[in-house]
Amino acid sequence: MNAPSPQVQRAIVAIAADATVLHFDISLSPDAPASMLQQAEQLATGSAFPTQGKPEDVQNSIRTLQQSVPAKPVPEGMLLGPANVPLRAAISASPQSTVGTVALETGVGELEIATSSDAKNIIVASNSALRYSANLGGSFTAGSTGVFGLNDPSLARGASGNFYLGVIAFPSGTKAQLGVTVCTNA
Repeated sequence: MNAPSPQVQRAIVAIAADATVLHFDISLSPDAPASMLQQAEQLATGSAFPTQGKPEDVQNSIRTLQQSVPAKPVPEGMLLGPANVPLRAAISASPQSTVGTVALETGVGELEIATSSDAKNIIVASNSALRYSANLGGSFTAGSTGVFGLNDPSLARGASGNFYLGVIAFPSGTKAQLGVTVCTNA
């Protein structure tokens, strides 16, 4: 007589995103806590899929925005960027600030920049340093890179307004690094 097979905890979730259906097939071992299955189901049902605009719609929106902004005369000597848009450095409220270029770091590699929605807060990361400004770029201060340091940094600003730093880490297994010793994303 054969012993009965153990019952596996399982959930199947299907989510439609436009013309695509994403199928989650969640299977857990019989001894896994029931809460783990609920958490997996919540992850699946909470999935969000951003839509990408049609290129022609995006171009039309850009043209509409450009036409709604009155043209301003470009001061003599000011550099022009794409579509003849003037390029200028942000000026802080400080009377000592000047328009120009500021060298934040002399190192090399993988520059990342993120700003707040109003550009008041700016974060710049490279393989050699992390700097931030809270005054429209009028001045920059060294930032903390956490326990993993900087290697191939990636910066992002979330919908909450919080900034996020990701790096390729080579942890040494310290307690602060949660005992991890292999190459990882942090």
